[in-house]
Amino acid sequence: MRQDDEKFEETGAQVLLVTQGTPEQADQFCRDRHSPFPCFADPEREAYHAFTLERGTFNQVLGPAVVLRGISAALRGFHTSRSVGDVMQMPGTFVIDRQGTVRFAHYNRDAADNPPNELLFEVLAQVD
Repeated sequence: MRQDDEKFEETGAQVLLVTQGTPEQADQFCRDRHSPFPCFADPEREAYHAFTLERGTFNQVLGPAVVLRGISAALRGFHTSRSVGDVMQMPGTFVIDRQGTVRFAHYNRDAADNPPNELLFEVLAQVD
């Protein structure tokens, strides 16, 4: 997402990242990744539970497809750091409008299954 941070800003969207770690770990996460977006800590995983994000299976988190995508991302300059919290917790991506209505929900099929930014821009173009 960070490679398109200016495009997200142009849409008027505010991108927020939620991590499982402590506030200090969330800050470090943002610094390590040079994130242009604010990172919030959710060590009790309340947001994960509120959005019904589940724990993954071994294959969803560390299976061959995930490892291969991780290697591909590393070769393109994207690196991961040591995980914090429940490593089996599956992530998701949500677009929420100003009234608090979830307009788009993406529940990752595996740890590397992020929606393409182009899809997010299409959704954002439809949000008032």
